[in-house]
Amino acid sequence: MAAVDDALLRRPLTGKVQTSDGIQLVYDMYNPQGRSTVVLVHGWSGSRKYWSLNVREIAAAGHRVVVYDQRFHGDSDRPKHGHSVARLAADLKTLLEKLEIRHACCVGASMGAAVLWSYQELFGTAADDRIGSIVTVDQAPLQNIVPGWRLGSTGCYDRYSLALLQSAVRADFAKFAQDNAAFCCDTNNVKPEVLEMLAVETMKADQEGLCRLMEDHTANDWRDILSTITVPCLNFVGKGSQVFPWEGTLCCA
Repeated sequence: MAAVDDALLRRPLTGKVQTSDGIQLVYDMYNPQGRSTVVLVHGWSGSRKYWSLNVREIAAAGHRVVVYDQRFHGDSDRPKHGHSVARLAADLKTLLEKLEIRHACCVGASMGAAVLWSYQELFGTAADDRIGSIVTVDQAPLQNIVPGWRLGSTGCYDRYSLALLQSAVRADFAKFAQDNAAFCCDTNNVKPEVLEMLAVETMKADQEGLCRLMEDHTANDWRDILSTITVPCLNFVGKGSQVFPWEGTLCCA
């Protein structure tokens, strides 16, 4: 395998794509001549910068890597509409089409996994050759706790806990960003400067957009969708996760 020019790893190509409803999504592309494409889909309250510790290593292995900010997040637009995982899945389809990406390995962390499941429901990964394989990281197929299912999120799992989360986001966003970074990470093994970066990136998101998006995200039930996916899938389950009981994320396998 030929060595990748270090400049392509340090200075990505940055651009924008426009969605069908006129929203601008910002993306970075590393190693544009890579032999295959990896698209990294961040989670709720994250940004493309959340993948900063991953992109260069993946690109150095010879892959083209695309990271982007979903609507309401990072440097992308923050509209007053489109507060649903399904809309985010449609945005991903636009990104793949406009960048002429086919057979990508799409990696979804947390809510990013739900975006990929929604993509399957709406477009079908087998019929749509934009996605060739899926990797999911730390996301249960249903966050809410309902009769017969108690493996949802430990932080937002019913109407009451949703209301508490929304109140925290609206009341003191800076404190929420700090607390959220610590909640989602193993603080014993994550450097303080990384936690600070995550909090800063969360602060770029739209507060009300996050509140409304979580209301949709936490209630979506993707359990029936999982069995319809026919492309290869890899599911990462962390027993040290503070966000989900590991048994819940294991159900995505």
